[in-house]
Formats: sequence, C-alpha cells, structure tokens
Amino acid sequence: MTKRQAQDRSQLIFIRLTLIPEIYGISNSTIYRWIKSGKLPEPTHVSDRVQGYPREILDAIFLKKIGE
Repeated sequence: MTKRQAQDRSQLIFIRLTLIPEIYGISNSTIYRWIKSGKLPEPTHVSDRVQGYPREILDAIFLKKIGE
C-alpha cells in the first residue's frame, strides 16, 4: 500500500467489509465470526454488493478491544 492509499483509507467514513482486514488487522473469518457471535453488529447494506460499517462504530469497537 502506498502512502497515498494509507492517507485515503484514514479519511474513509464508511468502511466496506473488504477493507476491514487491511485497516484493523483482523481476518475475514474473524469478521464473520464476530458478526455471528454478536461482537460486531450486522453490517449496513448500501446495495446488494456493498456492505460495511460507519467508521465510528468500528473505531469504538476496536478501541474497546484494545482497552480490555
């Protein structure tokens, strides 16, 4: 990832499921396991092919995980 791409990612307000591993460092299987167990809410569906989360929700969840 280039420096420009990293800056672009930091400005996102909606994070697609495909970008969560890159930004937060967890695997796709962990994402789906957390959704199933309730650690992550169901993602927002923008369209049939686009789903994800507002960044503020993910930041709050991951900041809480770091503090545990």
